Amino acid sequence: MSKRKRSRTAGEGVSRMDGVAHWRKTLDRLIWMLIRAGIDPDEIVHRTVRVVKARRRTPVLAMPSPEVLEYARVLTFWRNEPQFLDAAGRPLVLAAIGKPPTFKSLVQMALPRADTQDVLTVLRHHRLISERRDGRITLLGRALLPRTAQRAQFVAYALAAIEGLVDTCYTNLNARDPAQSLGLLQRIAVAERFDPSYLRQYDSFMRAQAEAFLLKQDEWLQRREIQAPTKRKTRPVHVGVGVYGFRARSDR
Repeated sequence: MSKRKRSRTAGEGVSRMDGVAHWRKTLDRLIWMLIRAGIDPDEIVHRTVRVVKARRRTPVLAMPSPEVLEYARVLTFWRNEPQFLDAAGRPLVLAAIGKPPTFKSLVQMALPRADTQDVLTVLRHHRLISERRDGRITLLGRALLPRTAQRAQFVAYALAAIEGLVDTCYTNLNARDPAQSLGLLQRIAVAERFDPSYLRQYDSFMRAQAEAFLLKQDEWLQRREIQAPTKRKTRPVHVGVGVYGFRARSDR
């Protein structure tokens, strides 16, 4: 699944995947696809009303800002930018502030608009970094993968992924010009008669492959980002790719 978003205003950052803010658009496009598939509109309305009534007392979570979902960029820069690597190419242990390279200078390079302390708090919360007694910070993890315990961030990531997938499918279904589908890809690999005794083995294989793939994507994209205004006044676009694994339940 891949996604692409255009910037809202030239020179003012970028527009991000934000499944919470864009839920109306996502729902609209999903309903359009259901109707295209022959589902009775009245049945869609009936089912929607029934689900909302059944779920209306669901506890509400405080959603993180969409910028938080980009904090993984700090990990990418830490692993790849020469000034943050030692002679062997390993991520340096960084002081929080002071003479660069520091954690503050790392965040400023990776996410110029981000709050350094908030980035530190989030990465610590996900156990991606550790702080030594002298205040120096060590990189522990390779990817920001929310745990189900962090339910608000988990929901935010899920809704952003759903927005990206629905946008990609909707655009590809309606594209009349190949240029409209640039950067928009949907592919799946399935096994309909998979031996469940291999499920744990497949889970390990899938996660390792996905992490390696996403790290390469992140590094490739990072090298091609617009870091400063150009003479061509190039407007940045938001692009990316997502990976998900699925398992059909037998009780459906």
